[in-house]
Parts: sequence; structure tokens; C-alpha cells
Amino acid sequence: VSVWIGRKTCCYVLVYYGDGLVLILCIRSVNKVYRNLFIYQSAEQKWGMFNSLAFILIRPENQSVKYNAPYIEVEKDGTLGLRNLKGQEVTSNRFDEIGPFTEGYAAVREGQNWNVLNSRAQSIFPEPMQSARVLSRDAILVKKSGLFGLYQPETKSWTLEAVYPGIAVSRDGSWLSLSPTGNKGVQFFGLRSRQLES
Repeated sequence: VSVWIGRKTCCYVLVYYGDGLVLILCIRSVNKVYRNLFIYQSAEQKWGMFNSLAFILIRPENQSVKYNAPYIEVEKDGTLGLRNLKGQEVTSNRFDEIGPFTEGYAAVREGQNWNVLNSRAQSIFPEPMQSARVLSRDAILVKKSGLFGLYQPETKSWTLEAVYPGIAVSRDGSWLSLSPTGNKGVQFFGLRSRQLES
């Protein structure tokens, strides 16, 4: 056994057996988030992360730390950033919002500007959008210049050009309700069929 975690009064004690070293930390809360990774809250109510070998991967200096596969999302001083599973910085803490990674993509907001990160944490749009919502790996709902469209990141093309004043997603996520400009009636777009339906 390389790590023992025990509870002592109001905090946990982490003991690391390795190379004759014993490391004891006062930890208020411990949660396993992924395989051998644990997030923990220090006595100062800051969050960090260690692995099953008791190596501190993220120091306890964050307001929150959570698993957002394939990364660790950290909040510090009111902004969010991403770290890899070794605790190394992937993006700086500059985001106000990071959505869940869905099939390799996550919508992010920086101020009033939205973009989408791919699985390498790179922005897929060269310019910011007014809003973005990841539906799947081949369907991202985007608002640009006041109009909505559907973007396909794998082919870097628009499935539906951003020309609709409104788009609503069905409850089961299988189709879109499109509000076209002018006096045209509502149209429907099947996300599985990839076709407009009447």
C-alpha cells in the first residue's frame, strides 16, 4: 500500500509510504474523481489534486477542482482553466465558463465571447461567437451576428448557415426547430438524418 487515508476529528490525514518518507496533510474533504486521481480540500478550504502515490499534482490554491474529461478544470480568482491529468497547465485561467466536454468538444465563454475547444484544448473558431452549445462531435449550435447556425467541426463547414433568428433543440436532442426569416413557417432539421423535414 502506497497511500493510507484516515479520518481524524474534523480532517483527513494522508500518509505516504515511499522511500521512507511520511507526508501528513490536514485535508477537510477527499473525493476520487478518476482512476487514481483524488481532489481534496485543505484546511484553508482551497482545492487541489493528488494521485494514488500521494504526489500533489495541483496545489491547494483553487476555489474548485473538478474532472471535465479529458482534463481537470480548475477555478482560481473567479476564472477557469484546464490542467492535464498530471496537473500541468493546458489553458490559463481565463474563462468565465467551461461547458462539459461532449464527444471531444466543449463550449467556453470569455467575457461575452464564446468559442469551442477541441480535445487538444484548441479553439476551433478563428473569431469569437455570441454563443455556442456542443450537441455532438458533428453538431455545434452557434450564434453569430445575431443569427443561429449549425457547425460541423470535423469538416470545418456549416451544416446550416447562421441565417436563423432562432433555433431550439428538441428535448431528446434528435431534431432542431428552425425559425426562418420572413413569413416562412417553422422548419425542422433532423440531427440524425441531417435533412430539413416538413
